[in-house]
Amino acid sequence: MRNEALVGYLLHQRSYQEKRAIYYLFSQQHGVVHGIGKKGAPLFAPLQLFATGKRDLKTFTQITISQLDRLLNDKPTPATNQSSAVTSPAAYNQRYGQIRGQQQYAALYLNEILWKLLPSEDPMPVLWQHYQDSLNLLKQPLTADELRLCLRQFEQHLFKELGFALSLTQDSNLEAIEAETTYRFLADTG
Repeated sequence: MRNEALVGYLLHQRSYQEKRAIYYLFSQQHGVVHGIGKKGAPLFAPLQLFATGKRDLKTFTQITISQLDRLLNDKPTPATNQSSAVTSPAAYNQRYGQIRGQQQYAALYLNEILWKLLPSEDPMPVLWQHYQDSLNLLKQPLTADELRLCLRQFEQHLFKELGFALSLTQDSNLEAIEAETTYRFLADTG
């Protein structure tokens, strides 16, 4: 990558130096990308940035909150200074609906499973869209059942993209599942 523009969501970050952090970004274009950038990028917000580097660890520059989030939320926002490295978290909280309470734990769970399960730099645009839709749903007030449904649907899309989807229409013998029959999942058989 040579100064390539990326749009993505921050999955995880850890301190690297006094003013820098190692970021794990779920990008629309390249899947999970690891890079170093200035500290302060917010979670659960689409970010625009530039990535440079030939190795596994890229250099991220000009990290800003994406216009995509502004369009999705239909909220007028003041013009951002493109030369600033990161939109401050306080400014993010004022401009965007922040994920709170149980929904925040659910969003952190989504980040964790993506960070742990997805391979580096493997584009998954369909999963990226489902992740974005899930985050937008988690910004809304949800009942406990709606929250569980949101998580299970995302897990189903993730497993499908990874090639581990469970078939709930056929058993291991490729016969149709019957409503009145009890089934048991066997790890090596299905």
